[in-house]
Amino acid sequence: MEHDIELLLQIWKELRTHILSGDRTEAAEDFIQTIMEHGVDPNDVITFAVDSDLKAILREHADEEHFDDEEHLDEDEENIGWG
Repeated sequence: MEHDIELLLQIWKELRTHILSGDRTEAAEDFIQTIMEHGVDPNDVITFAVDSDLKAILREHADEEHFDDEEHLDEDEENIGWG
C-alpha cells in the first residue's frame, strides 16, 4: 500500500503543474512517464485510456498490436475536462 501512495503522490506532483495551464498533452505525457517509472506497463493501461491525449501518448509507448484505431472512440471525452 505504501508504494501505491507514493505513486499517487508522484502523479499529483507531476500533474498539478498542468492543471492551471490546461495542457492536457503534457499532463498525459507526465502521467504515462510516471506510471512507467513505477513499473506499470503501458500495454496494461490502454483499455482504460479515457481521452485522445492519453491514447496518443500511449501509442508512443505501447505495442502496436494493442491498438484498434476505431475501437475506442471518445464519446465521453467532452465530459472529462479540467474544470
